[in-house]
Amino acid sequence: MKIEMLAECGYLSVNHVGEQLCGDNVAVVDPNEHCRIFVLADGMGSGVKANILSTLTAKMLSVMLANKVDFDECLRTVIRTLPICSERHVAYSTFTVVKVDYGYHVTVYNYDNPTPFLIHDGKSVPLDFTVVEVEGKKIQMAWFDADYEDCIVTMSDGTINAGMGVTLNYGWQLPQIMEFMEHNYRKGMSAKALATILVDRCNALYGYAPGDDTTCGVVRIRETEQVNVMFGPPVRKEDDKVMAEQFFNQEGKHIVCGGTTAKVARTLAEAAQADLYEIKPAVPYTRADLNYMDKKARSTVEMADPASRPALANADAKAEQYDVIFLGFPIWWYIAPTIINTFLEQYDLSGKKIILFATSGGSGFGRAVENLRGSAAPSAEILEGRVFRGGSSDDEVRKWVDSLNL
Repeated sequence: MKIEMLAECGYLSVNHVGEQLCGDNVAVVDPNEHCRIFVLADGMGSGVKANILSTLTAKMLSVMLANKVDFDECLRTVIRTLPICSERHVAYSTFTVVKVDYGYHVTVYNYDNPTPFLIHDGKSVPLDFTVVEVEGKKIQMAWFDADYEDCIVTMSDGTINAGMGVTLNYGWQLPQIMEFMEHNYRKGMSAKALATILVDRCNALYGYAPGDDTTCGVVRIRETEQVNVMFGPPVRKEDDKVMAEQFFNQEGKHIVCGGTTAKVARTLAEAAQADLYEIKPAVPYTRADLNYMDKKARSTVEMADPASRPALANADAKAEQYDVIFLGFPIWWYIAPTIINTFLEQYDLSGKKIILFATSGGSGFGRAVENLRGSAAPSAEILEGRVFRGGSSDDEVRKWVDSLNL
């Protein structure tokens, strides 16, 4: 049987410390059902100017290539449009382009970003680049037919500069990055997960105060999968059981959107004979706020900033009355939403036992437990509980509560 392949794109950025805008920009476009174009642009410097330049570069390249403009002409247009630094005599924006046709015909263009590499059969290997000159600029170009589970790793120079003068003398060089990614790669990991691993490591090398905007983008070639998505409950409550049976009898993965954590919490509260309290943001999240593919979406911006603490809509939890607190949340970017940190920091939970539970489509707790311990009172006991999937039954929740012997 022929395996249909597609290009899955995932990326993550952290901003230069003190900057609200990232100087790197990523654009992903699908000109047609057989083609996907990924562009990572890095504007010189940081802040507003770098953000404008990288956004302009990524937008121009992605739109022109999507409209089948010859790459040489795309490059000439970008070079003529963007200014050149009068002191350093280099372009104000660099870029990497990955174009995938029919799921496996891959073309890579790279201009002055760290050299992209390939993860093939679990090993980091260099791409076979040819260097061409266009408008006086040296461009790395590579063409190849990818195999199933090949991953093309692209980066801004914040990665190779990570730790320079802080934890490393000369930054983190490409061979070390390739070795690190090979060591941490596991077959089946998503493109987003791979990008997150590298950016998290860079952030740690910077001492969580990045000296440069840092972005990693991964294009993963994988098999197509059938996914079934359910939005909310049926209009009539009596149809719940029939609808759920029909939904979960479909082949492929199942995603239930909205209300998953609340459903688990209600069942848990009933099983533990506990009071139920909902943590609400002062400004409710819209659907656009929760678009994790949008780098400028509210949730993306909040989760990229370790200091983010969204305000609570209420402060009447009366948490001090309880010895044991179940604290539940969805997993976002391998941690808890930062409003959970807000909650832990707003209340004095000294001496309390806090049992975490979470909902996720596929990941575990990730760094959530470690991250939340830093926000809780020193004498509070944070316990890693359980992650529930969208299809978890009420019986699973009840059995877990019973196993705690509270």
